[in-house]
Amino acid sequence: MCVCVCGLMSEDCDNLKALVRVAHEEGYYVHVGVISFESDNLVKRRLEHYNAASYIKAYGLNNITSLRNLPQYIGPNDNIEN
Repeated sequence: MCVCVCGLMSEDCDNLKALVRVAHEEGYYVHVGVISFESDNLVKRRLEHYNAASYIKAYGLNNITSLRNLPQYIGPNDNIEN
């Protein structure tokens, strides 16, 4: 699941954390990120500003092509308390 960063709000980060928690409880593997056509650093700063969990990845113009590679998934046995 990904969210457009131009309208990113604190509630979006909370909702993504809740989604990951439910997926985790149901035994799903997930990869969560925020995609923007702005620089990676700007996306990361916005996530930090909203205290987003460390597993919410930032994808900006500098690294959006990395999505072609298999993302690192959060598994049912991984710790998501961040």
